[in-house]
Amino acid sequence: MRNTSQKRFGGAKPGNTSDRFDQSQASLIAELAALSRAERDDPDRFDPQKTAERLVRLPGVSLASLTDATWALLESWPAQDQGRNRSTCVPFAVLAMIELRERLSTAALEFPNYSEEFLYAKMRVDHQPTIDAHNYNSGSTFLDQAADALIASGVCDERTMPYDTGASRPDYTQVPTGNAKSEAATRKFPVDSFQYLRLRRKDPAEWRGEDINGIVRRELKAGNPVVASFPIYYKSNSWTNFHSDGWKYGEIQDPSWPAHIVDVYDAGIATESVLGGHAVCIVGTRPGSGINDERFVFRNSWGNRFARAYDKALIPPPRAGYGTISGTHLQNHCWELLYVRRNEL
Repeated sequence: MRNTSQKRFGGAKPGNTSDRFDQSQASLIAELAALSRAERDDPDRFDPQKTAERLVRLPGVSLASLTDATWALLESWPAQDQGRNRSTCVPFAVLAMIELRERLSTAALEFPNYSEEFLYAKMRVDHQPTIDAHNYNSGSTFLDQAADALIASGVCDERTMPYDTGASRPDYTQVPTGNAKSEAATRKFPVDSFQYLRLRRKDPAEWRGEDINGIVRRELKAGNPVVASFPIYYKSNSWTNFHSDGWKYGEIQDPSWPAHIVDVYDAGIATESVLGGHAVCIVGTRPGSGINDERFVFRNSWGNRFARAYDKALIPPPRAGYGTISGTHLQNHCWELLYVRRNEL
C-alpha cells in the first residue's frame, strides 16, 4: 500500500488560532458562501490572461501585507510533506503557487489539491533539463521543467494519482494512467503562461543586476505567489541556511558565503559549499525598516517537521511548515524564480 498520508495532510494538523483569526476566518467563509457557484467554478481559471484582472477575490486578503484574513487563510492551509527520501520540492512549490493562485482568483471555498506525483513524472520523463543539473541523478529538477510540463500535459487531482512519500526512485514512482492523463489535459496552461528567471552559468552579474526583491514584491502586490529556489549551503560544523535555527524556527539564516558562490555549475564550489538546492512558494511579505529587515514568507514542503517552534521566531510565519527568508538572502542567493504571467507582462 502506498503511503500518501504525509503528502495529503503534510503531517500537520491546523494549529490553535486566536479569537481574532477565528472571527476573520468565519467572516471570510461567510462572504465566500455568498458567491455564485459559477464564479467559483470558472472554466478559465487556468488561463492567466483571463484571470489577471481578478487575482484576489477573497475579502480582506492581500499577499503584499499579511492581513488578519490572509493569516487566517494560510493557517487553514497546512504545508504538505514531500517525505524524507525524495527530491520533489519543485513540484510541491510550483503546485502550491497554482493552488493558492486559483483559490484567490476563483474565490473557491477550499484549496484545490493537485498531483505532485503526476507533475514530477512528466517533468522527469518528458522534459529533461537543458543543462547539467547538480544532483539531477538523485531526483533534483528545475522550475522551468514544471512550467513546461504544466503547459504540455496539465495536472490531475491528487486523488487521481496520489503521492508516494515512501518512494526512493529518483526518476518517477508511477506511470500516469490514461485517466490521469485525460484529466490533466483539461488543465493545461496556455503557452507562455510562465515567467522564468535563472542565474546564467558563469555570469552571476547579469542575474544580480535584476531587482529580484522588486519583482517578487510586485507580483505579491498583485496577488500572484512566486516560486524561488535557493542553494542549501554547507559548513564544516553542519550549519546550513535551511537547517539549525532555520529548521527549528522557520527563520532561514542569511548565508555567510558571498553571492558569487551560488554558481553551482562550478563543480569545485558546489563540492565545497553547496549541498544541493530547495524550492519554496513565496506567499507574502513582512516588511521591515530596510532590505535587511524585510522577511518574505514562504510555504515549505517538509510538513510540520519544519518550523516546529515557529511561534518563538523573532518574525514568526503563520504556522508550522511555513518560514521566512530575508530580502538580502532572496536578492543575493536565489537560483531561480517562476511565476504566472499577468496580462501586462
